[in-house]
Amino acid sequence: MNIEDVKELLKLVEDSESTDLEIEIRKFGGKSIRIRKGSGNNFQGFQIPAMQTPATPTEVPNNKQPQSENKSDNSDETDDYAGFVKITSPIVGTFYRAPSPDSEPYVEVGDNLAVGQVVCIVEAMKIMNEIKSEVSGTVERILVENAQPVEYGQVMFLIKPN
Repeated sequence: MNIEDVKELLKLVEDSESTDLEIEIRKFGGKSIRIRKGSGNNFQGFQIPAMQTPATPTEVPNNKQPQSENKSDNSDETDDYAGFVKITSPIVGTFYRAPSPDSEPYVEVGDNLAVGQVVCIVEAMKIMNEIKSEVSGTVERILVENAQPVEYGQVMFLIKPN
């Protein structure tokens, strides 16, 4: 990808009503480009992070705690997460606990999950992406507030596997 390609992408975002654009470019080594439009026509950010495989639940090692998640509740900082499975965001977007504002959340703390069960939605560029559990178990913690932004790889749920 050359500078002219980047300029063309910037022009597309500038001329559109969209505020975010993320593109995966497979022929260029699996890189992605993320462009975020700020107020007016100034762009706030441009980054090219390495793309990884879609998020899958991973076991938290016994000797480590997850790195900083949503630290709004300070009492959670010292919890031991050993033995829990993390469900992480596979994309950058907005986290939603329910399919619509009037609906009940997909899951609550204490709910039992089945493999393939929808746990939330992450909206990216006006596309609603259902996030499904890849493990069966009990929802122990929900680490993101409804309608909050999430980053790629950010831990959203801690699951106690069955």
